[in-house]
Amino acid sequence: MSRFRLSFAFVVVVAVAVGSTLASAGTGSSVVVPRGQPVQIAVVLDRGDGSIGTVLTPSIRNVIQMAVGSRTVRGFKVQLNDAFDARCGDDQTGANAVTATTVVSNPRNVAVIGHMCSTAFAGSSPPPNADATALSIYENSGIVTINGSTTGGWLPGVGPNVFNATAVAGDNFDWYDQVKALSSDQAWEAAYFSKFGESSGLFADLYFDATKLLLTRLTQASKVVNGQLVIDRAELASAVRNTTGFCGVTGTINLDPSGYRTNAVTAC
Repeated sequence: MSRFRLSFAFVVVVAVAVGSTLASAGTGSSVVVPRGQPVQIAVVLDRGDGSIGTVLTPSIRNVIQMAVGSRTVRGFKVQLNDAFDARCGDDQTGANAVTATTVVSNPRNVAVIGHMCSTAFAGSSPPPNADATALSIYENSGIVTINGSTTGGWLPGVGPNVFNATAVAGDNFDWYDQVKALSSDQAWEAAYFSKFGESSGLFADLYFDATKLLLTRLTQASKVVNGQLVIDRAELASAVRNTTGFCGVTGTINLDPSGYRTNAVTAC
């Protein structure tokens, strides 16, 4: 058996073990954030030295941090756990599953922003060994995800409850030209340039809106009980998935039942 097959077999075993361990933290569980502690969100991007990791990731990281800013969730600060790496490419499926396993091993991670590519989430279509992909691990743990760049039509089937995107499914990106023509998006781009001294990269505006949407839904799906913040995972996943009429810099965002954005781009 090759080293890759041994590694992938190990990933399957780890994923199953983590799924069993976190069974009680499934889609019906809650995350309790003690008084004075932050709400933790995992940021999982491609950090490789390729076109994706080098060109797009820096500005996407910038806008996620920009969207959070000093914002809180019912008075609780937000902590971005943003050292996670998920590379694009079918040959990275096993490594990305290990990353997802690390994310879910921290029960305080209430959500994931990322992954950046469809292959980084669940391989190619149809996904090989879908039960041992990053997205399946998030699904089994009930951790909601949202991104601004995947388009693979097979992803909702792997993460039927937790997958969401502010991008539109499919290979045709004509709709994105409409986004960039919106006055709200152009004003946002000017604000980004003013802050960072350079133009943002592709999809950065979509990740800005994805982060804002997630924070809004976190407030909606949480409550303060005896000084602690309680976030219901299932309620959060449902709140994100059932998004309609969310006003972002990329226009009005409606998510369809699959979790993808509808292709109607309108100003709000």
